[in-house]
Amino acid sequence: MDSAALQQPPTPDSPPVETIIELAPPYFGLPVSGYGGTERVIWSLSVELSKQAVQDPTLARVELWAPGDSAQIASGTRLKLVSTVPTALGLHQPFRSMNQLGDDMYRLRERLESDAQAVGHIHVEDEGFKVFGDAAKTVSVRILTTMHNLPKWWAARYFSHMPVIAISHAQAAGIRGFKFLKVIHNGIDPDLFHPTYDLRSDAPFAFLGRFCPNKNPVDAVEIARACGARIEVAGISDKDAEDYARRLDVLIAQGVGWAKRVGEVSDVFDARLGQSSKSAFLGNSRALLFPIQWPEPFGLVIAEANATGTPVIAYNHPGSSVDELIKDGVNGYKVTSRDEAVQAARAIHKLDRRRVREYFERHFTVKTMAEAYRRVLCDDLPQYWKDEGLK
Repeated sequence: MDSAALQQPPTPDSPPVETIIELAPPYFGLPVSGYGGTERVIWSLSVELSKQAVQDPTLARVELWAPGDSAQIASGTRLKLVSTVPTALGLHQPFRSMNQLGDDMYRLRERLESDAQAVGHIHVEDEGFKVFGDAAKTVSVRILTTMHNLPKWWAARYFSHMPVIAISHAQAAGIRGFKFLKVIHNGIDPDLFHPTYDLRSDAPFAFLGRFCPNKNPVDAVEIARACGARIEVAGISDKDAEDYARRLDVLIAQGVGWAKRVGEVSDVFDARLGQSSKSAFLGNSRALLFPIQWPEPFGLVIAEANATGTPVIAYNHPGSSVDELIKDGVNGYKVTSRDEAVQAARAIHKLDRRRVREYFERHFTVKTMAEAYRRVLCDDLPQYWKDEGLK
């Protein structure tokens, strides 16, 4: 289709956006059960947007472009699964995965070039700018990029017209120069997490995340030890931080009886537990320890812990989202040092776990996230096209 055809306005009886295309990376089938925070957001967002379209057929339909071994979409929804690769490639094939992702993005570009009433939503940081940024503006401004980390220095300098979403205001402060920049907090499905309000007196603290200096599980173990309390550590080793993971293992081995490594927890429902292992792990903890050492853009595990009624004690690292995600004395405590974390941990029993869950329901649900994305994709982006002189 030529550029003149692309610039024709939609007919009066049709919406300017008829199709939302969510592009997932090729690493994991959806929904993910373990590691994969970005994929978890993509799946829950796609499903929730499709539910809204079922309730109101005038809303844009949704296509999820993802590995073919993703879950079958429930009948009666308006979510269409488009297979990008027969089976998920995992993280052990980086070159093949990057090549596949490039192919997927160029196919999405071709789709937008032939369908003037579709918009694309990608989650691969500034890598997508190389594919879409040099396309005609009628295509490039119909790609919405959610930044799960900070872009590289060249992104805004050369691709300032690309629409961008930050996942926190703290992250947005480091993303400058884009003409279209909005903030949407991540959200999760509240039905995936069972709130636990009555804990055993010997309930442990918890750490959940990658075993690396940025996430800092070593400090989490040290905080629990200083409190004379138990701690359970869940997550995966970071291949770029093997020495750090070994240091953590030594520390846990020294903590026989009070420190335990439980491996990776899952989102999959376990009939024996009446919930997923992740929900049980977080819900049965007195607090999640989140002693980050980097400017964390969001930290999905904060929302997950709060969904179970579990408060979070987090290092308020400069430039991180902790300051806006945690309200002191409500859903957790913000601290600036290990000593402050120990004091907060000793006072964590004062927080009302029901209020923690209520705070989550007001701020971090997938419904809230999806409603914000639909406004951006179907209302704000078309206005941006008009502001740019495009039809």
